[in-house]
Order: sequence, then structure tokens, then C-alpha cells
Amino acid sequence: MWQHYREHTFKQLFTSAVNEGLISEDDANAFQRFIGLANCPTFSLFVLIKSGQLTHLEGDEGYQATLRVLDALHLGEMEFSNKTAMPTEEQFWQ
Repeated sequence: MWQHYREHTFKQLFTSAVNEGLISEDDANAFQRFIGLANCPTFSLFVLIKSGQLTHLEGDEGYQATLRVLDALHLGEMEFSNKTAMPTEEQFWQ
């Protein structure tokens, strides 16, 4: 239930930011392809890149668009810790 609420709230925030022009159409489309927002958003690949485990993908346009989208949504300052039992993707939602 909590996961559905988080996804719904995130999608609303994202749609609102696109409609208000805070996120460009190009970034919105690249973000949606990268994260898979159409069905169930997954931030696993993003988390792996952001935490330095897939550095060869840091230049990927989808990843770069995701960084810009999260900055526009004021979610870009997240850090991930390997000193917790909480999975990194769960840390994203905290």
C-alpha cells in the first residue's frame, strides 16, 4: 500500500512540474524511458549509477535527464549509505 502511495504521489509531483514548465518535455521523456514511469517506476538503475557502482553510465542521457528532473522536484540532494541494512532503492524513497 505504501509503495502505491509513494508512486502515485511522485507521479503527481512529476506531472505537475512538467505542466508548470519546471521540467522540459525532452527531459520528461528521457526520464520516463530511463525510470519506466509508465507502469511502475524503478529507481534501481539510477541508484546503482548514483552510488558509483555503474560509473560507465554516468554520461547516459536518461541518467542525466533524471538528475535534472530530480533537481527540479527538489529531490536531487539524496545520498545513499552502505552502512545500513536498508536497500539503496528504499533509501531513495526515504
